[in-house]
Amino acid sequence: MSTFAPAQTEFRAVTLPDGVCRRLAAVGRDCDATLDDVLLAVFQVLAGRWSGPRDLRVIGSVSGAALVLPAGLSGSVRFDELVRRVRQAGSRPARPDAALLFTPEPDGGRFGHRPEIVGPDLVESLAEGYTRLCEQIAAGCSVRLADLDVLGPQLRHDLVHGRNSTTTNYPFAEDCLHQLVERQADQCPHETAVTFGPDRLTYRELDSAANRLAHHLIALGVGPDVAVCVLLDRSIDLVVGLLAVLKAGGCYVPLEPSYPASRLAFMAAETAAPVLLTRSDLADRVPAAAWTVVTIDTDREQIAQQPSHRPASTVTPDNLAYVIYTSGSTGTPKGVMALHRGVVHYLAWCGWKYRAHEGTGAPVHSPVSFDLTVTGLFLPLVYGRTVTLIPEDEHPVVGLSDRLADDADYTFVKLTPGHLPLLAQCVSESATTAAAGARWLVVGGEQLTAEQLAFWRENAPHVMVANEYGHTETSVACVMECRPAGELTSSPVSIGRPFWNTQLYVVDEELSLVPPGVPGECLTGGIGVTRGYWNRPALTAEKFIPNPFGTGRVYRSGDVVRYLPDGRLEFVARLDRQLKVRGFRVEPGEIEARVMAYPGVRQAVVAIRQDHRETPRLTAYVESAQPVSTKELGAFVRELLPEYMVPESVITLDTFPLTPNGKIDHSRLAGLDLVR
Repeated sequence: MSTFAPAQTEFRAVTLPDGVCRRLAAVGRDCDATLDDVLLAVFQVLAGRWSGPRDLRVIGSVSGAALVLPAGLSGSVRFDELVRRVRQAGSRPARPDAALLFTPEPDGGRFGHRPEIVGPDLVESLAEGYTRLCEQIAAGCSVRLADLDVLGPQLRHDLVHGRNSTTTNYPFAEDCLHQLVERQADQCPHETAVTFGPDRLTYRELDSAANRLAHHLIALGVGPDVAVCVLLDRSIDLVVGLLAVLKAGGCYVPLEPSYPASRLAFMAAETAAPVLLTRSDLADRVPAAAWTVVTIDTDREQIAQQPSHRPASTVTPDNLAYVIYTSGSTGTPKGVMALHRGVVHYLAWCGWKYRAHEGTGAPVHSPVSFDLTVTGLFLPLVYGRTVTLIPEDEHPVVGLSDRLADDADYTFVKLTPGHLPLLAQCVSESATTAAAGARWLVVGGEQLTAEQLAFWRENAPHVMVANEYGHTETSVACVMECRPAGELTSSPVSIGRPFWNTQLYVVDEELSLVPPGVPGECLTGGIGVTRGYWNRPALTAEKFIPNPFGTGRVYRSGDVVRYLPDGRLEFVARLDRQLKVRGFRVEPGEIEARVMAYPGVRQAVVAIRQDHRETPRLTAYVESAQPVSTKELGAFVRELLPEYMVPESVITLDTFPLTPNGKIDHSRLAGLDLVR
């Protein structure tokens, strides 16, 4: 053993019942193999289940010879076939840096593990899973690998039911989104609903203006589940327009004025919207189509002739509220159809958690085509607070910093992790006031690190941070970690636990549950799951599947997550960012987590980079105030990760480039200079 085990390896022995060992030896004889071969095959199955959607580097040791066992196995393979493969595997030299090392013994076996990677809790789970697998295989070796159960009934019940005990009666359950705003117009008609520079509307004024426009839209054929394209920048007209579409029973489709005309034309054509709601100076940004164009400014007098009372509507919570287009993996955008019920459920949860009736409201600095904006735009209106619109001609972060520094006492600010370091730079001169300018920082869209919150830890440690996790396909968000900024000192920040009426399952490629601590794809079920993709039945069926563990549907997120020991969830990586390095499958998130632990690194992105006439190389893009040496960072990463996961080059940036939605712009990283 000592030949293959590094000095820091610890061991855990597993003793199997005598009868199990005898039956496993018989399995070996039937496969023309030894008991050692059978136990190594069991270990390979176990390692595959525990490695998640990647290859965990594991080593089996027999009579002093190392067998490097690939963990990735098809679930359709039968166990007896696997035993024959192990029997045929030859030994080869192996570096002593395996996360797991297994040695079969006549009475069971021994696990060697690196404690900094595989902790004691996980080792105990491995030992239990190993014993359970051996008992099942002893009862019949022709079983498919996918049918082997490593969990046991108690743990399975906990993962399916215990951690998803979220059923809750919530307010507004049978209301539509616009009806919640109407309730505030009745309760506080003279309070300010929306401000935009010097302009403002009270709740009564907002309600009346939206009612008139809604009557106009109904006359043009708008009704339940009818799409209305809205091409407006941030303005009071935008808020009136969105509310009017909802009151008319329709669903709004936000068209971002800065998008290319071809993209806008595609969205308009796919939704077959009968109406375009816009302004005269924006109308020519989208090609002509078979619709009626309503220009709010030039049609203002005609709209004003409509009645100011609320229109009758047959819309229900199970009708569409909006269709937001997101990028598609095929290069064609896809429209996510969000229901009133899911959006209202999300806002009701946020209102309870963020105490939305306190504070002054929220600023809105992001595009309405980004569902992050749903929170800032509608949550204040649902609770009688004020929406402060930041004009398009202001840089969103600069505009946000100016308002935070003005002692605003906002209820919350919604933004991405990428916005945080930029915001900290902008408000440095009025640090204490600006840091406390919002009672809550609601963060979403990307992985959040403790380094990004350093400014708030220092200047306003009492400010609450909500790390929201979710997707447009699950009505904005469905999971949240909530703690004061001063307590968030380690990275990455957990994504927490599910919302009300939400079910989360962490599964492998076969949609089988994985044990706690093991990375797997996140499936999301519950009230927030949307209807699917507009006019894409095949894609909808692929991503929204019947719940394999209950009723209803679940959304296949493509996100890799894992359970932490305390039951909270941690985001690991995206399945579709998986890389191949010299034949090894690599999840960049695992390397990024290590790189971000390097002193001075605030954020990190790891990708394959190929320059002109150069072979592809694993590259780390790091956000740091000081240049980061490739050699020194490589030595640091090499302490915990195998050689093939060590970046070959480093690019240091003061700040990462961001997309208009505030996420890291990966496409702009390719042309940057290397620091060797």
